[in-house]
Amino acid sequence: HFKYRIFDKDSATLHNLLRTLTEKDKAGSKREEITAAILKRFFGNDVKVEVIGELGNKRDAIQGVDLEITKDGEVLTGQIKPFRNMIIGENGITLEGTASVKIYNTDLMIFQKGKNVLIFNKKPKIVRGNFVFPVDSLMYNIQ
Repeated sequence: HFKYRIFDKDSATLHNLLRTLTEKDKAGSKREEITAAILKRFFGNDVKVEVIGELGNKRDAIQGVDLEITKDGEVLTGQIKPFRNMIIGENGITLEGTASVKIYNTDLMIFQKGKNVLIFNKKPKIVRGNFVFPVDSLMYNIQ
């Protein structure tokens, strides 16, 4: 019903949508670059870290691949997310304040807050809108 009003090139709604998408993309790209830099410093020359995700990239949009980590000839794909808080409990490790909580089809789930990077190698459960990982799935807690 509102398609002509919303998608008119002069529409304030369309401009707000495009601005929001651009801001979210920039924030995600910055997080990916920061995380890749932290991983490169942590792993050194033994591991290749390559950012894959970018606006319009099919592997990022469809598979959720933000980066690849190559170690000893093995290539692992990773999805990078922000997090606000990590809670270790009897049901596992709960991450609060993450964006787009859904199951991704990647080898690793990587979370970044400041200089802290968490790398998980098992699929999480989603409980009340939060990722919950088995305790033994936390491979690295880089600080």
